[in-house]
Amino acid sequence: MALRRGHPVYFVVFSRDPVAGQTILDVTAAEAVFLQTVLERHPRAPKPVVIGNCQGGWATMMLASAAPDRVGALVLNGAPLSYWAGERGKNPMRYLGGLAGGSWPALLLADLGNGKFDGANLVMNSESLSPGNTWFRKYADVYLEADTEAERFLEFERWSGGFFLRNREEIRWIVGKLFIGNRFSAG
Repeated sequence: MALRRGHPVYFVVFSRDPVAGQTILDVTAAEAVFLQTVLERHPRAPKPVVIGNCQGGWATMMLASAAPDRVGALVLNGAPLSYWAGERGKNPMRYLGGLAGGSWPALLLADLGNGKFDGANLVMNSESLSPGNTWFRKYADVYLEADTEAERFLEFERWSGGFFLRNREEIRWIVGKLFIGNRFSAG
C-alpha cells in the first residue's frame, strides 16, 4: 500500500543459504546500518515503520531494542516473542524442548547437514504444536469452504513450505536464546 501511494519502501530479505558463521545478531547489526542509511536519505521523514515476518520479526525486535532511535512502529507477523507464555500445563512450546531433550536435536540436524540446519525443521516443529490442526482441521476448513478458502490455504502452504537454511551457530543461538532461554520476554 505504501509503495502504491508513492512512499519510499525498502526490503531486506534473508537468502536461502546461510553465510558462514553468521548469527541473527549479525543480521540485526546489518539492519541497523541499513536503517541509518534510510534515515539519512529521508531526513525529514518520520522514523520508518519496520515489518518483520517470522525470523525477520525476531531480528526486527532485536533491532528495535538495540537501536530504538532508528525505528518507528513495528509490525511483527508470525514471529512469536514469548515461547513460554500461556498457562502452565497448556502451552506446548513450554514442554516440547524438554521432551525432545533441549537443543541437541537441532544441533544434530545441523551436524547431519554438514553444518547447515534446514529451516523446514522449524516449520515441522511449529506444525507439531497443533497436530489436530496440522493433520485434520486445516484440510477440513478448505473442504468446508472450498469456494473461499482455497486461495488462502494455498498461499499459506506455499509460504510455510518455503524454507531457508541456517548455519549451526545461528540455529544454536536461536534455540538456546529464544526457544529455550525465552530471552525476548525474560530479558
